[in-house]
Amino acid sequence: MNSLLTGTFLSPSTPFSIRVNFQFDQVAQREALYRMNGIVNDAVKIKSQRVDRSPHYITFDQFLRAYHAVQYSNYQGFVLNAHLTMSWKYAGATTAAEAERLNTKAMDRIRKFLHHRGVPFHYFGVFENGVQHGCHFHSGIHVPKRLMQQFYKCLKNIVHDFGPSDIEGCLVHVGVRADDHIVSQWKWFRYCMKGLDPEIPRGVFPDGYDGDMNSALGLKKQNTGVVEMDRVRIARALGPQARSLARYTPAVEIIREVPEPDYSDAEYRRGKQKRLTDDMSYALRGMEELV
Repeated sequence: MNSLLTGTFLSPSTPFSIRVNFQFDQVAQREALYRMNGIVNDAVKIKSQRVDRSPHYITFDQFLRAYHAVQYSNYQGFVLNAHLTMSWKYAGATTAAEAERLNTKAMDRIRKFLHHRGVPFHYFGVFENGVQHGCHFHSGIHVPKRLMQQFYKCLKNIVHDFGPSDIEGCLVHVGVRADDHIVSQWKWFRYCMKGLDPEIPRGVFPDGYDGDMNSALGLKKQNTGVVEMDRVRIARALGPQARSLARYTPAVEIIREVPEPDYSDAEYRRGKQKRLTDDMSYALRGMEELV
């Protein structure tokens, strides 16, 4: 169906205007307007498609951000061994904004709890929006097992301040594994990433790959609801800027090829080996100075 578009364009250098009539179908009309503004290209189209899908899915970029954050934490010797879920529906949150506000306050309490005990605040987290539990937040956090009872008390205080008085109720669910239990860390990570967008972004894998993103990365595929905000969160200490300042590059990259997902202790062992090497070098320099 054709439609008539009439526009008036003013030139800043001339006192007159030019009136132009266009008669296109709806799609051509939009394309013409975008071209005149110089913003139509393949990258913008792809980005727009991703933005349209992001309320419904974890994007591939968000997955990579969290994956590299976990790798970097492991490289430093910290396993994200505490698996926490906070369901903000039970604290009265009825919108994503309310859930995010409460979640931010709760995570800041956890950050302070760890900081005061000399433990770095390392975590990744994912928002989901379910029919039963509403907007909730799954997270993996590094909490030394020696602090487990104190951590439970911290969570009880959060529950008391935000919602029901029983930590075993619906607001908070938590499990703390051994400090170096990487198997459970990656198992939890993969569970949290089940809402990944199955559609593979253009250029990520070679032409001809006919699977979806979830199967390529060894993840389940599940509808995790509409979330009108950034689904995936990571600690600032594990973000791109921190990794860049530390000149950290993971040994394994999941990009540009059909991946063999590395959910192993490879980065943990690599970091441990580097720390041992650095300690030996430091000790040898000390001995040389004594001589």
